Amino acid sequence: MRLVMAILAFIVLLPIVGSDAPSHITYYVDVATGDDAHGGTAPEVAWRTIQRAANTARAGDTVLIREGTYHEGVSFDQHSGIEGAPIVFRAHPEETVIVESPEWYGLNVQVDWLVIDGLHVRGSTSHGLFLSGAHHNVIQNCAFSDHGWAGVMIGGDRGRASHNIIQHCAIHDNAHEGIYLRSGYIDQPGIPVTDNVLQYNVIYDNGDEGIQNTATYVLPAPGGTVIRGNHVYGNGAWAGSACLEGDDLLVEDNIIRDNGGEVGGIWYANGAGGVLRNNVILGNHGDAGDHAAGLHLRNLVHT
Repeated sequence: MRLVMAILAFIVLLPIVGSDAPSHITYYVDVATGDDAHGGTAPEVAWRTIQRAANTARAGDTVLIREGTYHEGVSFDQHSGIEGAPIVFRAHPEETVIVESPEWYGLNVQVDWLVIDGLHVRGSTSHGLFLSGAHHNVIQNCAFSDHGWAGVMIGGDRGRASHNIIQHCAIHDNAHEGIYLRSGYIDQPGIPVTDNVLQYNVIYDNGDEGIQNTATYVLPAPGGTVIRGNHVYGNGAWAGSACLEGDDLLVEDNIIRDNGGEVGGIWYANGAGGVLRNNVILGNHGDAGDHAAGLHLRNLVHT
């Protein structure tokens, strides 16, 4: 009996290991010297593509990417991190990593608890970052430029998208929107996109809005979006700096200057509970008559 009890006590004390347990492995990617047939766990056996790492890394892992130009679009659709142990993809310190994508996306994120840090993503036929069906991701210190549609698209096309953060990024010279949040696309049901944060970005010289947060095609409009501390300038077409709809938006501490289009400044309509405060809006020019160029508010409740 004592032997049985001792065995049971030993089993209870064993660590629980499962598929979601953080592994804390560091992987390496190097377009110059790597090979996707390698193990990836040391600089001398680095992988060649970021996609190889995206297919492999799990919760708690870090992927260090060496400098160079990676001619690929990267889909993050295999593994999610967990709270307290995200999967981290990071440019090697003081090195420039360029993702030159031939795909419709530069980065396609459909997982949770992911951190992408320090990548320069350019040249896709549609979106630099497409984020849908994804939650609790952080995209920071990146650049998104020269894409065929939006620099950053957060949409309900493939499922809810919530609690994602886009911060300290440069988003510029895209054909249409700089950052675009929407709940779905044509002939799709509206899928909620909520509580995402856009903060401390520089958004400039995009063909349409610097920031768009609207239902556009199907309701509901994205709600609970925080737009904070961004510098938005030189954007054009409709609402050059920001075209906004939705409930419970917080728009604060932004500098919005020298934008054009029909409404050069902020256009905010069709929402409730929004807060706009401490924004600097100057030098914008609008050509839509009574829409003007500074701040246009319409059909709002308790805002």
